Amino acid sequence: MMFGRSGGNSAYRSPGERTGHGPVVALIALAVAFTWLTSSPYHNDLNNPNENVRVYTARALVEHGTFAIDEVCDEWGYVNDKATYDGRLYAGKAPGSAYLAVPAYAAWRLVSNALDREPSKREWVQVCRLGSSTIPTLLLLGFFAAWALRRCDDPGSGAMVVVALSLGSLVFSYGLIMTSHSTTAMALVTALILLEQHLREPERSSPLLLAGFALGWAVALEYPAALGAGLIGLYGLYRTPRRVQLVSWITVGAALPIGLVLIFHATCFGGILETPYGHLENPGFIEHHAEGFYGLKRIKWHAVVGSFVSPANGLLWYAPWTAVAIAAIPAGLARKELRLQAVLTLSVLLAYTAFISLVTNWRGGWSAGARYIVPVVPVLAWYLLLVMQAQAKSPDFAMLKGVVATTTLVGVFVCTVSATHFPHYPTELANPVYEIGTFFAFRGYRTWGLTNGLDMGGAASIILALSAAGVAWLGAATMAGRPRHPAERLLAATLCALLAAGAILLQSRVRSPNAEVVDQSRNFIAHIWEPRPTEEAIDVYRLRLPEDIVNGSAPRARVIKYADAAALEGFTETALDLYLRAATLR
Repeated sequence: MMFGRSGGNSAYRSPGERTGHGPVVALIALAVAFTWLTSSPYHNDLNNPNENVRVYTARALVEHGTFAIDEVCDEWGYVNDKATYDGRLYAGKAPGSAYLAVPAYAAWRLVSNALDREPSKREWVQVCRLGSSTIPTLLLLGFFAAWALRRCDDPGSGAMVVVALSLGSLVFSYGLIMTSHSTTAMALVTALILLEQHLREPERSSPLLLAGFALGWAVALEYPAALGAGLIGLYGLYRTPRRVQLVSWITVGAALPIGLVLIFHATCFGGILETPYGHLENPGFIEHHAEGFYGLKRIKWHAVVGSFVSPANGLLWYAPWTAVAIAAIPAGLARKELRLQAVLTLSVLLAYTAFISLVTNWRGGWSAGARYIVPVVPVLAWYLLLVMQAQAKSPDFAMLKGVVATTTLVGVFVCTVSATHFPHYPTELANPVYEIGTFFAFRGYRTWGLTNGLDMGGAASIILALSAAGVAWLGAATMAGRPRHPAERLLAATLCALLAAGAILLQSRVRSPNAEVVDQSRNFIAHIWEPRPTEEAIDVYRLRLPEDIVNGSAPRARVIKYADAAALEGFTETALDLYLRAATLR
């Protein structure tokens, strides 16, 4: 790929200066916010340890004034991912997410007390999610969006990259639950953008102060974020002539979040350098972390393949637009004005690739995409925006924009299905997005959130989510830019949508080799699904029954088999009908 000339002096005009696209930007923002805020998938019996142990810590801090979660475990039951020290139990995680959740939890406690009601565990989890993950990540996405629309001469390119990051990436996959991946990733790219701002305005110290705060919070959220934070810090250090100023202000900015981490260490584990990893409770986790350096042992190429290209977990499967950014790195290295940005992007990519290849438990349990490399995603979005800006005057810009739009729409579909319905895919399946995600989403299984609150049945929740996400994508695809004529832009968007639909159809054709494993996974998930199936879901389930079961010609053993399966999935009325029928057969 050869880059055309950059777009000149307009790179930092405010979005409002770009005539005519303000309403479309507002529509995209509303569509993104709607998609993020109207669904909150929760399945209590899954007992997701990665999320729950953080919620337990937030509850312990507010209700009991301690990091120790013993009392919360007594109230809410067993949870994994714990650490232990001096006879007490603590979260085996960095404390940043729990700290962020405390204000939201405390505020909801005051409201609940005023209303004389005690929220359910589900409600507390959802409050903590909003305070620690969903709202902070959305705010940081807003900061990224403002930068992207200022930075790129073609507003449609900036908007498309924003849609790719916010709705078509792993940032969305993990943004609705209380894991730290999305917030960490956005904190890192926020620091990067702030460093770039300092390079443009070196006399200002506030961008450096805020960048230090963002880098510090990233590490407070996830210890491995030190990889990305270190590389971003080195990038800023190399590019600025004011190195002492940069180091000083970043250090000051990072002092608060890092100080809170050290307080957590000293309070819970007896020393500021004592992390939860050195005091894990689970014997299996202890074994994992005992190998090599805290679980980092030897390179596993199957982990690299699984994390990047596998339909089960791969980054390129969930967010195929990232392949465009990765493919553009060599051309960026050859171009002087993009060389340093390409070096940083490549460095972050290689660092997290090495990390995921060394981690013993590289899948990290049930997950919707490679969760340990989520911090790579916003950096790739940042670099892709710079590439599109560099290409804005070249003859092949329309082709590049079309490829980005098409691959973004595929990612929007995959990640919206995953994020809004069941972001905990079993590790045994070859293509869980379609074997689990679309299977349940389009069979009447709704989620907690707007559709459940309004008692909307059937597949309303996934239809609303995909519709809102589609509006955001279409808005970006038809924004002012090349081609200029609205009809041409609409035609180009339609072509991209058709190509994306074809790619989605091809993705859905991948199947796990063992159908029995798929059935077992579906039966388990159906059994723990919340909220329970609607009447429409029950009707759909009946339509899925084989013809011999429906017409009564099946033998007794086969009827009992399907009755057992219906009972396991939670369709008790159907199961009872089948058991009664089986009782009449010999």
